[in-house]
Amino acid sequence: MNSWMVAALWALTNVFVVAEESGMRPVPPQLMWKALPENLEEWNLLKSKGETGWGTWLESKVEREFERPIPPDPKAPADAPAPPPMWTRIQITDTGKHPESLAQFEDFSVEEPSTVEGMEKTHIHSWPAFVMTYDDGLIVAQILVANRFSIELVLKHQPRRLLKVWCRHMDFTVLKGIPDSEVIPLPEMVAVIKLDQLNPKKSRGYLMGTTSESRLESELEEESRYLEEVMGDIPELEEGEAEFLDEGEENE
Repeated sequence: MNSWMVAALWALTNVFVVAEESGMRPVPPQLMWKALPENLEEWNLLKSKGETGWGTWLESKVEREFERPIPPDPKAPADAPAPPPMWTRIQITDTGKHPESLAQFEDFSVEEPSTVEGMEKTHIHSWPAFVMTYDDGLIVAQILVANRFSIELVLKHQPRRLLKVWCRHMDFTVLKGIPDSEVIPLPEMVAVIKLDQLNPKKSRGYLMGTTSESRLESELEEESRYLEEVMGDIPELEEGEAEFLDEGEENE
């Protein structure tokens, strides 16, 4: 790569290079918020956020966190530490049916048990799901709805049976009712938006440039030709001239 090519590359370092591909345009986070539980008795809503951006493809997601204090055991000693609160996080991602995002659920079948220790393959509300139970009691479930929406539920300090209770608090009909969107090529500018329902002043957004490898190479070559036309050829210094300049810098 010649010097003009290097200069052009520095000028484009704020562009994200991705593979050439296409996919569905994800829906705005506001639509998916409607599928999440909101006002739950005895549970505190800690976080309600949404975002759009680029992962394996264009995607949008929403997330809510809930917490419920556990009353102390009346039989416990007075100086016993308070039990940790129950905690739940629910995240929904619109994958746009991008194959890479759905790879985990490809050829899903409960007839073939998971080879991962502690992981169960099952169905939750008829949707394919992976449920991982850790030694400390943490429960993580991955559910695929309508072959498009990836749902992750994380439960702390809760029995496994509450996983289905949380799913009953969700409105899956909202997600089922979202029609497939148009298939588009990856745009040159992607809107990255961060939304905070509980603290709207913290919401923000910006644009991220994208380009393919072939497009980047073409742009670099065009930039290189343009620089050569504007700047012309710069002759290389002879060995003696380079030493003379070095001595001048030292004297300064």
